[in-house]
Amino acid sequence: MNFLNSYKDFLFEKGDNTAKKIKDAGKKQKDAVKKVKDFLKKNKENKDKIKDGEAGASDKLNGLLLKVQTQGAMADVQKAGIKKKELEIKSKVTTAKDKEKAQKDLEKKDKEK
Repeated sequence: MNFLNSYKDFLFEKGDNTAKKIKDAGKKQKDAVKKVKDFLKKNKENKDKIKDGEAGASDKLNGLLLKVQTQGAMADVQKAGIKKKELEIKSKVTTAKDKEKAQKDLEKKDKEK
């Protein structure tokens, strides 16, 4: 059983597989979301520090940096989502073209008979 799973994984990774690319894009998106959450958490901690009056000038500037990093990470999330959708649609287009070609071939064979 373990051998079969490993072999399936091998086959899945070996080819230029659209499903693998979609899975990778999804993984990148999840990682980017985790990064955004981490930045938001740090930003909230920094804001609380500023409200309590414990923050200095460097902490305030660090807050601005965290804001910019959060925006960049959010852009990465959107980019990964768009890439994932693009791959899914390309796959559907390819499948539709293959289906049309197969139907034309069948109609051609039927006419020859």
